[in-house]
Amino acid sequence: MFCLLTPLFPQNFDSTTSSKLTPEMNAMQTILEKLKREDLYKWFSEPIDPMALNIPTYNQVITQPMDLKTLGLRVLQGQVPKPSDFAVECRRIFTNCATFNKPTDDNEFLLDMCKKLHKLCLTRSTRRRLPWR
Repeated sequence: MFCLLTPLFPQNFDSTTSSKLTPEMNAMQTILEKLKREDLYKWFSEPIDPMALNIPTYNQVITQPMDLKTLGLRVLQGQVPKPSDFAVECRRIFTNCATFNKPTDDNEFLLDMCKKLHKLCLTRSTRRRLPWR
């Protein structure tokens, strides 16, 4: 998996956009910002680069890739306006990981990180009273 650490939002991000977000969208952003502080965030922080990672079949297996950075940008752009949409996109990250990385001794660590981050997303969403449906 890709583990380059970069900011969740670009340096030139226009913070006035966040004032236009609904309370639910702000809650989603808060969840993503809190996840960013977790050690295991790095495993899901960036889009997968199949060529750089030498996994040329990735885009054939995973037809709807998702990562936390892309999810954050989509929330800011209003493409993920509802908590239910946010839940779907979060689940997509973890489903993609589990789909592409079948359990083996080599990737047990990665799949464990996937499960832990999924649980954190669920917990943080519940704390923010966002429906996880």
